[in-house]
Amino acid sequence: MAPDVAFNAGRGPDALIRSWKCLSVWFQDVELELEGLKKAGRSSLVACTTTSVTITERTLLNVFPHLSLVGDREIVEKLLNQRLVVRGSMQFEWDAAYCRVTSVITQANLLTPMLRLLGGVEVTSYVFEKALISPDFQWRLTTGK
Repeated sequence: MAPDVAFNAGRGPDALIRSWKCLSVWFQDVELELEGLKKAGRSSLVACTTTSVTITERTLLNVFPHLSLVGDREIVEKLLNQRLVVRGSMQFEWDAAYCRVTSVITQANLLTPMLRLLGGVEVTSYVFEKALISPDFQWRLTTGK
């Protein structure tokens, strides 16, 4: 892996490690399953994935802190202890000259399972509005406004 590997919005191996650390600490029972691999161009490989996570009190406090602050029990009860199955992909760019990965781009559809769980666009929008994670399963550096 290149020392300045691009990982989503960050750079370097630390950005990649930080993302996986947040996922594994703030969600419970994280499982990443490889569904398939396909070549995309001369230097790209795309891995289709399914990520499964459980929402816990820790998740709510750290990822969706605004829900706890306003005491929105109805939403919290819908989310607590629920298992989410999130479909996504990881694209790896390879530098043949240096024989290393130069870019890793992940994307996943967190919106669809949250919509199913919460039952509506407005409430789902509210849940993501100030969350530390986006509907495409990307960590935000700061909460939304």
